[in-house]
Amino acid sequence: LRAADMTNAKTLSANHNQKTLNELLNEFSDKRKKFTDRLGMLDDDTLFFKSMHPRLQVPMRPVDMAFFTAEHDDHHIASIRNIINGYLQ
Repeated sequence: LRAADMTNAKTLSANHNQKTLNELLNEFSDKRKKFTDRLGMLDDDTLFFKSMHPRLQVPMRPVDMAFFTAEHDDHHIASIRNIINGYLQ
């Protein structure tokens, strides 16, 4: 596990604010597919390996990290929905 980049350098350099919603959704979908494909290729030993989460300081298996990531993504998707719904009202 790597520590989060609290400066958001990668996010800022990606110029997300300059992209259309469809571009963002397609990019998100592509990256999520690559992530889940990589998880699907893990062997049994790796699936049960634990690593310390750098910020939370709790041991996590790949499935725990995947759940944590999914929850984080869901938070952002909910925020995006709220923004879109606010513009549509």
